[in-house]
Amino acid sequence: MTEYNRGERYLEVTVGERAVCVPVSHIDEIVNPGQDRRLTEQIVAGKSNLVFGDRNLPMVDLRRVFDDPAGVSGDSCRILIAHHGDHRLALLVDSTERILCPDNAQIDEVSDSEYEQGQRPISGTLLWDDQRCSVLSLEGILALVRAGK
Repeated sequence: MTEYNRGERYLEVTVGERAVCVPVSHIDEIVNPGQDRRLTEQIVAGKSNLVFGDRNLPMVDLRRVFDDPAGVSGDSCRILIAHHGDHRLALLVDSTERILCPDNAQIDEVSDSEYEQGQRPISGTLLWDDQRCSVLSLEGILALVRAGK
C-alpha cells in the first residue's frame, strides 16, 4: 500500500461494468460527443485519433483496453481530454459518475508483473471506508498507445 495524497480528487467513470477513477488534476475537459455529429461519427468509425477543434489527439476507447466486447453507446458516453506530462489524449468512457475526495484512503498498487513493461492501464486500487475504485494509469495508457495496442 502507498500513502494517499490527502486532498487528491478523482472522477469516477464507468467502462462497461467497471468503475474507474481518474485523477481530476489530469483532466482538462469533459466532452459530450452527442452534441457534435462529427465527434459521434469519429467514435462510431473507431478512429484512433480524435479531431477536436484544432487538436488531433490519440483516442483510447477504454472498453478495448479492458477487453469489454461491447462498444460505447448511448447519451451518457463521454470523452475525457486528459494529460500526463506534455502528452494529451482523449479517453472514451461510458459515463461520468461522481467526484471522489475520500479521507483516510490508501492506494493498493498493481504489480508490474501482470502487464508488459510499463503498460499497465491501472496503477492501483483506491481504498477508503468500505469502498474501492481502480485508479487509471495515464502513463500506462500512453505506453499502450505508443505500442499500438
